Amino acid sequence: MGRGLCRRFFIAGRRGGQFRGLPGWGGSWILFGSALVCLSRFDRWVSFPLLAAMMFAAARSYFSVAPVRARDRYAILASYVSIPLALWPTFK
Repeated sequence: MGRGLCRRFFIAGRRGGQFRGLPGWGGSWILFGSALVCLSRFDRWVSFPLLAAMMFAAARSYFSVAPVRARDRYAILASYVSIPLALWPTFK
């Protein structure tokens, strides 16, 4: 009983409602979670550029979906510049 209920709500998802796209994100959470675990096992010279690429891709996909105004371009630029600045202190 519990398995079928879990499949229905989390894998197949419910139709309509505010969170109708949320079950589809479960696969990406698993993918990125496992990628972060794998990156933690690699050397820093390999893992940090790959982590930065993942962060750039995530920011790019977010900004492609989010409504962006023309005057937001400096904030978007600041968010892209902050990715290497956030990773640099931890890389040392």
